[in-house]
Amino acid sequence: MVKLQFAPFNSIVEPGFWHWLSNLKLESLKLSEEPVKIRGSFYFDQNSSEPRFRLDHDQAAEESNVRFGRVNVHGKLKLFNTREALKKGVIAFPSKDDLEDIQNTLDVFLSLVSSHEAPCMFWLFAFADIKKHKFEYQFHFPVLGLPSDSFAFENLCSLATSCVNDRMISSLMSSARIQLLQYVKEINEEFVILDASGGLMDGEDGGFFVIPDPSIAEMSPGWTVSTVYARAFTFRSALTALRLASRRERRVKLVCLRGNPANAFEASSVITLSFPNEEVSAESLKCFGWEKGGMRVADLGSQMDPIRLADSLSFLNLKLMRWQMAPSLDLEKIVNARCLLLGAGTLGTNVARGLLAWGVRNITFVDSGSVAYSNPVRQSLFEFKDCDGTRFKAVAAAEALRRILPTVISEGIVMTIPMPGHGVGGDRDSIKRSVKQLEELYEKHDVIFLLLDSREARWLPTVLGKVKRKIVLNAALGFDSFLVMRHGLDSDLGCYFCTNVSAPGDSSVDRTLDQQCTVTRPGVSFMCSGLVVEMMASILTHPAGIDAPAAPENPSEDDRDDDGCCLGILPHTIRGFLRNYHQFTPVTPSFAQCVACSTYVMEDYVKRGADLVLDVMSDPAKLEQLTGLDKLQAECESVEVWAFSDEESTGSTGGGGDNSP
Repeated sequence: MVKLQFAPFNSIVEPGFWHWLSNLKLESLKLSEEPVKIRGSFYFDQNSSEPRFRLDHDQAAEESNVRFGRVNVHGKLKLFNTREALKKGVIAFPSKDDLEDIQNTLDVFLSLVSSHEAPCMFWLFAFADIKKHKFEYQFHFPVLGLPSDSFAFENLCSLATSCVNDRMISSLMSSARIQLLQYVKEINEEFVILDASGGLMDGEDGGFFVIPDPSIAEMSPGWTVSTVYARAFTFRSALTALRLASRRERRVKLVCLRGNPANAFEASSVITLSFPNEEVSAESLKCFGWEKGGMRVADLGSQMDPIRLADSLSFLNLKLMRWQMAPSLDLEKIVNARCLLLGAGTLGTNVARGLLAWGVRNITFVDSGSVAYSNPVRQSLFEFKDCDGTRFKAVAAAEALRRILPTVISEGIVMTIPMPGHGVGGDRDSIKRSVKQLEELYEKHDVIFLLLDSREARWLPTVLGKVKRKIVLNAALGFDSFLVMRHGLDSDLGCYFCTNVSAPGDSSVDRTLDQQCTVTRPGVSFMCSGLVVEMMASILTHPAGIDAPAAPENPSEDDRDDDGCCLGILPHTIRGFLRNYHQFTPVTPSFAQCVACSTYVMEDYVKRGADLVLDVMSDPAKLEQLTGLDKLQAECESVEVWAFSDEESTGSTGGGGDNSP
């Protein structure tokens, strides 16, 4: 007898599979190295001299019906955390437990019972360098080697010269699916596909075992045939289908099915296998099956579109957070947030960079100023070439974001926000259009950042935030101090104006140059911008959102753990002072007569809209009249205040003249 030679697989891994694997690693596996079930397919390729095995991205879909020329098989993926671990894993495979698992798997494969779980027919060992989109991997297709004197094949011939006719092939082609191993028998002049529970146990001859064969070599069947060849007669079960079918003659015929419906009869062949007189023990088997060529490398970074690569890797840091630091972090809420930045100056540009780092991809700027020569050194999105006097800050900032990450959706809106006390002038329609445009921007966005230069510029955005029920975050700078605040909606948390007992007016009147500009220590803007972005992330991931309870002024570690947010506490206000490097988190309650968020203002704005804005622009005192602040101020002025010194006393019974300190 002549030893049978088998044609090894040549694997093809589609790029989509590596994208699927990268996402699996980041989102699900993280640091786990437990095997994962995957699915591949082998197929007949007339243009290739070797059997082809393919992996693609469609790992989550249900297994489709198998057609001639393509057969789906199940396997396992073992993804290692380091390159060194991959090398050690390959060297150590298969262990004693792995070998037993492979034998059990092949037993399932040979049992022919359709109710069994799909067996693992291949292993993929891999390491993913996700930063560079580079993957190292090696396939193992388990083949159990037999002693040289065990058994061999007697004959290999084409279907045309065997007793197999084309009616059997037609019967297989018309079946719903082709399994890896089937038993076909002619019953009442029809070929019927049977399994172990439907006819193999009767001990009658006359049937054929049919195996899809990916090889095209005339005298070298493929891997599937070698699997049957090596394992069939060491199957420990007493119901081994192949043993029962061949127990009389100690030989069996395997139909190696190849090709497609058009040429299957001509391309396929029949192998007659003979077996030794004594059974081969399972302990004598050795496991082979590493794909030739050793470790392979798939470098997708050099092949990918640079824009897609940049967009994909920009989320890497965020996804790694969920491995150990913040497993419950809901990145989707942050990434999908649509952010409106009112102000594109020192705060606006730095906030935009922070939002990009958090994965936010929809950012709109609103500003009316132009880029000046003094801006680029302090405002991080501008360059010297922007300082020609014609570049608006909002437009230049949006373009800069798109240069940093081309997939970001960013727009710059050139608009002046109507402000109390700044006068109406003659163009009332223009102001109404600005109010309407700002309302439309609020409707399109989820989070509003107030990053404006003056107190009065924040009034209308604060009112709209309450009316439109949006998340509003305030950031403001002093020379060596800063303020970060979230505005409450349905809670008792106040807004930026709740500590004021007067309406905002025109603060630009009679101001010197240092008062007109935002003069601040350079590091303060970065601190303030970073904190307001982090506050947004905490709000979006907190179960209670914008109305989450405010953290205490001096939070402890217990407060951090009990706050309900995976990112820690969520304060109402953060005040920082660089002079003594001090920071605290006070809580400002809502003020019933607030000129921006009180019920009086809300109801009047809903009723009158832009007309209220026009009135306030002409006379800010109307806000005080609307909210009742004018009466409160009058009451305070009418109260007589008594002052007592250390030498004065209110008197006491029995005392007379000398009141010593």
